Amino acid sequence: MTAGRLILLVTSPRVAAGLLTAQAWDAVRTGRVLAATADHPQAAALAAEDITVEEYGPPDPRGLLDAAAEGDVVWLGSPDGDPGLTDGLASDVARRTAYSQPAPEIEILTGSYD
Repeated sequence: MTAGRLILLVTSPRVAAGLLTAQAWDAVRTGRVLAATADHPQAAALAAEDITVEEYGPPDPRGLLDAAAEGDVVWLGSPDGDPGLTDGLASDVARRTAYSQPAPEIEILTGSYD
């Protein structure tokens, strides 16, 4: 079984919402887009392009990896940088690998620069 990808999309809070790199736009157009809250700073700009942002709640590494097992998932990083998320993802991927379970590819994508 081939797992999908989990893309962690990080953006600068100092750059206007929607001013994303071409790679970021490609990612949000092709994957399921999740955010901690429905009022994420990028949500309105994405909705204007008919891209649905699903409210997920606080980032749960295991849940995000499970979601990515079904296909590509884009996580919209929170303005606070989602403390502990990458450590939790690394720990869960290591656990899955140790038990020969498939783990999705994880990519950190910079969506805007300042």
